[in-house]
Amino acid sequence: MKGDFSRWSFDETTNAHGVLHQQGRVLLDADWNAQTRLVTRWQDEAGQAAFGHGVAAVPAEWRDSFEISQAELLPGGIVRLTVAPGQLWADGLLLHLVGDQPDLGATVLRPAEHLEPPLQTPPTDIGATGTRDAVVLEVHREALNGFQVPAELIEAALGGPDTTERMQAAFRFRLLRLAEGETCASIRDRIADDFSTRGRLTVSLQDTVITPGDCPVVEGGGYTGFEHNLYRIEIAELDGAAAPKFKWSQFNGGLVGRGSFDAATRRLSITANRQPILRSGLQSFYLEAFEPGPDRPPPPASADPELTAAGAEHWRLVYGARVTLANDDEIDLPVPGSPDELFGSIPGTADRRLFFRLWNDIREIADFPAGSGNELRDGIELDFEAAAGDNYLPYDYWTFDLRAGGVENDDVLIDNQPPEGVRHLRVPLAILNWTGGADPITAPEEIDDCRRIFQPLTRLSTCCTLRVGDGTHSHGDYTTISEALLHLPTAGGRICVLPGIYRENVLIENRQAVSIIGCGDRSRVISAAPTGDDDVGLMADPVFHVLDSQKIRIESLAVEAHPSGIGVLVEESEPDLRDLNAPPPQPVRQIRLALLRVEAAGQSGIEVRDGAFMEIVDNRVLMADVQSQWPAVAIQANDVLFEHNLLRVLPARDQELTTAAPLPEDVQVGVGGLWLRGGSESIRVIDNWIAGGIGHGITLGHVELVADGQVLARPVGVVGWIPIPVDHPFFPCWPGGGHIPPGSGTPEDPTPTAGPPLREILIERNRIEAMGVNGISVVGFFTNDEQGVISVEDLTIIGNLIRRCLRRPVEDVLDEMIDRMGFGGIVLADVELLAIRDNRVEENGDDHLEPICGVYVLHGEGVDLSRNTIIGNGAKTDQKAAGAKQGARGGIVIQTAVAPIFEIDREERFFPNVRGIPAVKVHDNVVSAPLGQALLVNALGPVSVVANQLSSHGVYGGSLAAATVQILNLGVALEFLGVAVIGLAGLAKGTTAFAAPVDAAGHDPNAPPPEEVELGATTNRAPAAAQMLSRMVFNGNVLLHDNQCLLELLDLGTEAALSSVAILSLDDVSVQGNQSDCELIDDFVLINAFTMGVTNRIVGNRLKEGLFNTLFSAMSWGFLNMAAHNEATHCLITMAAPNGGVIRTPNLIMIETPAFVPLVPKVFHCKQWQGIFERDN
Repeated sequence: MKGDFSRWSFDETTNAHGVLHQQGRVLLDADWNAQTRLVTRWQDEAGQAAFGHGVAAVPAEWRDSFEISQAELLPGGIVRLTVAPGQLWADGLLLHLVGDQPDLGATVLRPAEHLEPPLQTPPTDIGATGTRDAVVLEVHREALNGFQVPAELIEAALGGPDTTERMQAAFRFRLLRLAEGETCASIRDRIADDFSTRGRLTVSLQDTVITPGDCPVVEGGGYTGFEHNLYRIEIAELDGAAAPKFKWSQFNGGLVGRGSFDAATRRLSITANRQPILRSGLQSFYLEAFEPGPDRPPPPASADPELTAAGAEHWRLVYGARVTLANDDEIDLPVPGSPDELFGSIPGTADRRLFFRLWNDIREIADFPAGSGNELRDGIELDFEAAAGDNYLPYDYWTFDLRAGGVENDDVLIDNQPPEGVRHLRVPLAILNWTGGADPITAPEEIDDCRRIFQPLTRLSTCCTLRVGDGTHSHGDYTTISEALLHLPTAGGRICVLPGIYRENVLIENRQAVSIIGCGDRSRVISAAPTGDDDVGLMADPVFHVLDSQKIRIESLAVEAHPSGIGVLVEESEPDLRDLNAPPPQPVRQIRLALLRVEAAGQSGIEVRDGAFMEIVDNRVLMADVQSQWPAVAIQANDVLFEHNLLRVLPARDQELTTAAPLPEDVQVGVGGLWLRGGSESIRVIDNWIAGGIGHGITLGHVELVADGQVLARPVGVVGWIPIPVDHPFFPCWPGGGHIPPGSGTPEDPTPTAGPPLREILIERNRIEAMGVNGISVVGFFTNDEQGVISVEDLTIIGNLIRRCLRRPVEDVLDEMIDRMGFGGIVLADVELLAIRDNRVEENGDDHLEPICGVYVLHGEGVDLSRNTIIGNGAKTDQKAAGAKQGARGGIVIQTAVAPIFEIDREERFFPNVRGIPAVKVHDNVVSAPLGQALLVNALGPVSVVANQLSSHGVYGGSLAAATVQILNLGVALEFLGVAVIGLAGLAKGTTAFAAPVDAAGHDPNAPPPEEVELGATTNRAPAAAQMLSRMVFNGNVLLHDNQCLLELLDLGTEAALSSVAILSLDDVSVQGNQSDCELIDDFVLINAFTMGVTNRIVGNRLKEGLFNTLFSAMSWGFLNMAAHNEATHCLITMAAPNGGVIRTPNLIMIETPAFVPLVPKVFHCKQWQGIFERDN
């Protein structure tokens, strides 16, 4: 601050908060100024803390303040901005911008120039296409003296002298060229001043000279002036690229005045503050003249210039020169263009807004090099760091005070310090995206707003209807969520849960549009303990219970359930529990559970029993490893998105979960996983991580207990659809099972039956690991058909990783269940339209003697397995295959598959149609089975096996007939079912016994009344006999094309099998372009590939075996049979029915080549075998 001050010192590191005046004491200017600096420091720090550092903060009530609405490029490279008036906090400093007279609220025009070095080198391509400039508001504080705005600060009654000054914030608009990728937020450091790079100054006093003797006399040195002064050293603004100079003042630059300039006479007539100038004791000065900055246009002719100057946003230098005081007490100005004229030219006389400042002198920095000890005056020595680049900038300044009259001064007043200021604050207002055109650019198309709009403290909860704080860690409108719910409007709203601990159970009943949003793990909602006379055996309420409500959001909370309670429960009230006089509640709809951390133990972390249109996303459900029959998450609903969730059972040793934690393979009793109950529709399970637990990763379907023909009601507090009875070997520890035996059907021993089917289930991109039993599995398999089967209609399993499941040994498979159940990575019972694609199913099961499959399907309609990797399921051990347990095992095991039937409605009569969908499609898979077939399929309908790599590494009793690939197709060739085709044609016309009769109205007179028809059933459907006939008419075509089949038996000990690949069909069999290898040591396989069909083709295959490990490379039979263009190691036996057709050539057989005939025993020679098997053809 410039001004006639006695000193200007202030230690900002102290905790001083104010100045206290004492009675009877002298009040110094330094005391008053210290109080001002204390206040401004508090304002600055409070402003930055409240509104943000480095930002332009605008109150919401004046949101247009300082908005840049237009930028125009003028001739000469000047940018003119259109700016809205108002108020703004720039880096915590309050600024006001008013419109030009007469409309102070209208937008204003302001020029903007590019920032100079060292911040940037101003660009020359201003406005060029693709360039971007940030509009930067540059602010600094400066003193405003009475002769700048005399109308405001000079008291006329005192006769003209000035009194106090004002501290004001000066600002102007600047531009900064942006590099690619720079934004409003990223340039904050770039536009900040860095005083560490500025030139440094040392100010000291001359050494004191003392004449020795009995009475030493000080002859010189030290400060020799006669007045107490505050000196100011300031870098001068000069024309052009002149060497840097400094101006100095013993009055801290406070010698100012007003006057009238006359360029003709080169005189300045002093019109204000004449006496202080004349009595300053100086005859020559360095003069600077200032006018209000060009940001403001000249005032109207009728306006008072002194009043218009009072609103100046900053002042600019227009003239600088060395001047002398004339004898008539006026000031003589130098000759224009002379060395004494250092900046600008003599101002005109018309502008009365000018004021001038007088300095003692101006000098070259180079005249005071470091270490020179050059004297400025009165014993004051200056040492400047050498000028280099832009280390000295105009208006950089240093101050120091000196005291005369024998008062001792420090020898060193400034010790090699950078400037004290001027310290600018710079904040971005906007980004101009130049288009290169002549027209101005406008917001918002080409101008990005950088301002930050803020609400007052009383409106900070704009997005929160109510806020909840626990009273310890945070403070809100209420201390509990339940209390806030009671005060929430009926129309709903948002409850913001601030950080804290909330011990409560929240019931959201019959509400709509309620959002409960917390602050992540810092907002902990902990269940209260169950209440009652005896807490033993009581179940705690859910932490959050959503009942009969719609549009509910629960997000960003840590939910901690009681050991006996559920974390989050969503359901509709039971009909028998509702008030019969009250209107029925609306169904549960549009529930969103997101970003929750749910911890539970004895019950599920999240359970959804009813509802539709739900999102369960981005949650962490962490289950304690305690004995329970409940999974981490259980869902029975429609249209559910279950995405980006983590489900995990934490072993007791794990105190805290991180995503890098090892797999919880030592879980003992916690079930874990995700359970999709029967009756659910349109469920999408996407991109979740499910790890740990003794149950399945994803369980499909549920069990209903039936007694006396009735499904048992749900017990209070316990979900009645249990996965497995708790007394079953599956629960709680060893072994893992899936068989559900029947009961007697009495209330004491109810019969478990399958719940309703699931429909439209998508399981995509999930990571399922370290589960106790299967990765994706139905809840179980039933002993008899009366119990039903767990069915899924339209199931897609795509892009999942299923590995290291089946960590538990599995229960022994009973004789009656050998062909009715399985274990593995993916295990399904009854599924219609199944797609399993792009999955990795690997390393599930620790022992190849256990009956483990990669994929097991008991019954499927339209099964598609493509692009999967299924390897290492049932890890190979050193145990012999003879000890293998009974049960299904292998890579892909499909016990039964048929082509799906679609009913076609023709004139209100329904008949079945296939639509060309195969029973089984196995394409582009990599399958490796440690023990058992790589592929086993029993089908009724087309089967396509193309471009797979299928390998088996062990033979057991169930794979003796076909060790690597076994396909049995009971579909019948159409040539043998002409009568059936005629029957179907009649069925289409409604004339056969299979067609449902209709009355005159087109209805079936034998159909049950509508009230007796099961929900979802379709009347007038094709009778069962017609459906069976349609399945028989399915063709039994089998394709085995372009596969690599490998039987690798390299373990010690002899193993044997009838064949490696066996395909049997009642229709066409096509085996083309395959490579089938038998890599054996001391083992024996009779036939590499055996095929049998009504029509049969083995074409273009490579059949390869060891010389002494196989008798036949291929054996085939068909009414029409072709074996051609094959390359084989051993004989090809090609047989046909009597009067059938057969083609046996050309083929190449290695043992028949001259090189091998002498090496091979006669038993392997082909002619004798062909003579035996092919003699009838």
